[in-house]
Amino acid sequence: MDKHHVEFQLPVYSFHIDSNQNVNNIVFVQWVEIARLRMMEQAGYAVETLDAKGFMGVVTETCIRYRKPMSLYDEVTIQLWIREMRRISVLLAYRFFNGEQELVAEGTQEALFVSLETGRPYRISAEERAPFERFVLVDGPDTGL
Repeated sequence: MDKHHVEFQLPVYSFHIDSNQNVNNIVFVQWVEIARLRMMEQAGYAVETLDAKGFMGVVTETCIRYRKPMSLYDEVTIQLWIREMRRISVLLAYRFFNGEQELVAEGTQEALFVSLETGRPYRISAEERAPFERFVLVDGPDTGL
């Protein structure tokens, strides 16, 4: 992939492992949240600054397709990018790789922009949208969803 995404590695710890000795499926959702927060920080929208911005993203859907199990002591590489930036919502895409760089899971997440004042959908301006443009990768890898 190119520079239009967030990418980082995390270790797999014992508390990530389920009774089948694999990384539990809910851990992938937690990793998506970490990636989304890192993207927001890189765009200048760290969680602690959202009150001043006047809006936030509320996750409305998360879809994950699991391809391969991961186990203890592995390392996950997480890639996240914006597939589609809309006026009141955003569609994120992500992929997870194991230590051998094999694809283990992929998916999408949709979030709705919401006004902190009214709790209603919020239409972001071109100025508010601009910091996220560098993460938009319309022709990125197909996540199968």
